[in-house]
Amino acid sequence: MWQGWLSGIVGLWSIVAAFIITGAKTGNVINDLVVGIIWFVAGFTLTRMWNGWVIGILGIWFVISAFVFPGAAITNFWNDLVIGIIITVVGFLSLTEHKEMQHKTA
Repeated sequence: MWQGWLSGIVGLWSIVAAFIITGAKTGNVINDLVVGIIWFVAGFTLTRMWNGWVIGILGIWFVISAFVFPGAAITNFWNDLVIGIIITVVGFLSLTEHKEMQHKTA
């Protein structure tokens, strides 16, 4: 499932970005690390339907968090916004694939 791989890679990027994007505030760094770790783990273990929900909901949070933490560098804002949008779509797309797999096996 390509969604799982992409979620895992985006999670890894979020972890790395927390350290390499300059001007990020402490809240941004912690948010990027925590969410990135969850995406990484949930992405590479995307065998259950709830993983897609977790990934998608955290994607929505990442979009919101781009606006929540004031004073962050513009690069951090755009990073969180773009990643949040991508991962939201990917997380919820994985749900449709789970449903298709259930119908094929039934």
